[in-house]
Amino acid sequence: MADETIADTLAFTVDDEENVLELILSNADGVSVRENSTWVPVNTDEAQPTIDDQEWLDAKPDAVPFWDGLSEAERDLTREQVLEYTVPSE
Repeated sequence: MADETIADTLAFTVDDEENVLELILSNADGVSVRENSTWVPVNTDEAQPTIDDQEWLDAKPDAVPFWDGLSEAERDLTREQVLEYTVPSE
Protein backbone atom coordinates (compact mmCIF):
# COMPACT_ATOMS: atom_id res chain seq x y z
CA MET A 1 0.00 0.00 0.00
CA ALA A 2 1.44 3.38 -1.02
CA ASP A 3 2.03 6.05 1.58
CA GLU A 4 -0.44 8.80 0.70
CA THR A 5 0.96 11.31 3.16
CA ILE A 6 1.59 14.67 1.55
CA ALA A 7 4.64 16.37 3.00
CA ASP A 8 4.46 19.92 4.25
CA THR A 9 6.04 22.52 2.02
CA LEU A 10 7.39 25.59 3.78
CA ALA A 11 8.35 28.36 1.36
CA PHE A 12 8.90 32.04 0.78
CA THR A 13 7.06 33.45 -2.22
CA VAL A 14 9.14 35.81 -4.35
CA ASP A 15 7.97 38.12 -7.14
CA ASP A 16 9.68 39.02 -10.43
CA GLU A 17 11.51 41.93 -8.76
CA GLU A 18 13.08 39.58 -6.17
CA ASN A 19 10.81 40.84 -3.34
CA VAL A 20 9.73 38.35 -0.68
CA LEU A 21 5.94 38.41 -0.40
CA GLU A 22 4.90 35.70 2.07
CA LEU A 23 6.02 32.80 4.18
CA ILE A 24 3.63 30.00 3.32
CA LEU A 25 2.86 26.47 4.39
CA SER A 26 1.30 24.09 1.92
CA ASN A 27 0.12 20.62 2.94
CA ALA A 28 -2.79 18.21 2.68
CA ASP A 29 -4.96 20.70 4.60
CA GLY A 30 -4.36 23.48 2.06
CA VAL A 31 -2.25 26.63 1.95
CA SER A 32 -1.65 29.00 4.85
CA VAL A 33 0.30 32.22 5.25
CA ARG A 34 2.23 33.21 8.34
CA GLU A 35 0.63 36.22 10.08
CA ASN A 36 1.13 37.38 13.66
CA SER A 37 2.99 34.17 14.57
CA THR A 38 0.15 31.91 13.41
CA TRP A 39 -0.75 30.06 10.23
CA VAL A 40 -3.78 31.62 8.54
CA PRO A 41 -5.53 29.48 5.89
CA VAL A 42 -6.04 31.10 2.50
CA ASN A 43 -9.03 30.55 0.27
CA THR A 44 -7.50 28.83 -2.73
CA ASP A 45 -10.76 29.30 -4.66
CA GLU A 46 -9.95 33.02 -4.85
CA ALA A 47 -6.97 34.69 -6.52
CA GLN A 48 -3.97 34.95 -4.19
CA PRO A 49 -1.61 37.43 -5.88
CA THR A 50 1.14 37.02 -3.27
CA ILE A 51 1.13 33.24 -3.79
CA ASP A 52 -0.23 32.36 -7.23
CA ASP A 53 2.21 32.59 -10.14
CA GLN A 54 5.08 33.53 -7.81
CA GLU A 55 8.34 31.69 -7.32
CA TRP A 56 8.40 29.48 -4.23
CA LEU A 57 11.74 29.20 -2.42
CA ASP A 58 11.72 26.12 -0.20
CA ALA A 59 12.44 27.22 3.35
CA LYS A 60 14.08 25.55 6.34
CA PRO A 61 12.14 25.24 9.62
CA ASP A 62 14.17 28.10 11.15
CA ALA A 63 12.48 30.43 8.64
CA VAL A 64 9.41 30.47 10.90
CA PRO A 65 11.04 32.04 14.00
CA PHE A 66 12.98 34.38 11.70
CA TRP A 67 9.72 35.56 10.05
CA ASP A 68 7.90 35.80 13.39
CA GLY A 69 10.67 38.03 14.76
CA LEU A 70 10.26 40.63 12.03
CA SER A 71 8.05 43.67 12.37
CA GLU A 72 5.69 44.45 9.48
CA ALA A 73 8.13 47.13 8.25
CA GLU A 74 11.05 44.68 8.39
CA ARG A 75 9.24 42.26 6.09
CA ASP A 76 10.24 44.36 3.11
CA LEU A 77 12.79 41.70 2.20
CA THR A 78 14.57 40.59 -0.95
CA ARG A 79 15.48 37.09 -2.06
CA GLU A 80 19.09 37.69 -1.04
CA GLN A 81 18.06 38.48 2.55
CA VAL A 82 16.28 35.14 3.08
CA LEU A 83 18.70 32.78 1.34
CA GLU A 84 20.20 31.57 4.62
CA TYR A 85 16.70 30.31 5.56
CA THR A 86 16.13 28.45 2.32
CA VAL A 87 16.96 24.93 1.22
CA PRO A 88 19.81 25.01 -1.30
CA SER A 89 18.61 24.11 -4.77
CA GLU A 90 20.05 21.00 -6.35
